Amino acid sequence: MIVDNLSSITSARLMTIASHAAVETAARALLDQNVGLLVVCGPEGAIVGVLSRLDLVRHLAGERVHKTSAEPMSTDVVFCRPTDQLYDTWKSMVANQLLNLPIVDPQSRPVGVLDSRDALKALLEAELYQEQLLESYVAGVGYQ
Repeated sequence: MIVDNLSSITSARLMTIASHAAVETAARALLDQNVGLLVVCGPEGAIVGVLSRLDLVRHLAGERVHKTSAEPMSTDVVFCRPTDQLYDTWKSMVANQLLNLPIVDPQSRPVGVLDSRDALKALLEAELYQEQLLESYVAGVGYQ
């Protein structure tokens, strides 16, 4: 299964913000329960970083005052492509302790955000389907 199979879910989770946008704008966007990650884009629309709730909390707890969303964002971004295997992507999310992962096209423009719960649910459903096929085959029913 590839990441693009979840495009209807991942594209709905995508929330972008301009790198010059005010931190207050980013904070308001992160209030939405369905937004776990803001993808920060440069003038050409390519990803330049991500801003999570944790980044925002670190910003608020810090001594420096940031005026734009680009200042408190994480710039060392782990991302995936729509053609990547979902299982490998999920393993990368686990290894990097990420709840959300941006999905980018070949020009580094964001096309979605993969939530770890959605990835795990899709992987579990695929495994349950394979188990059902195997049980049917062993029981002599054949493939359905």
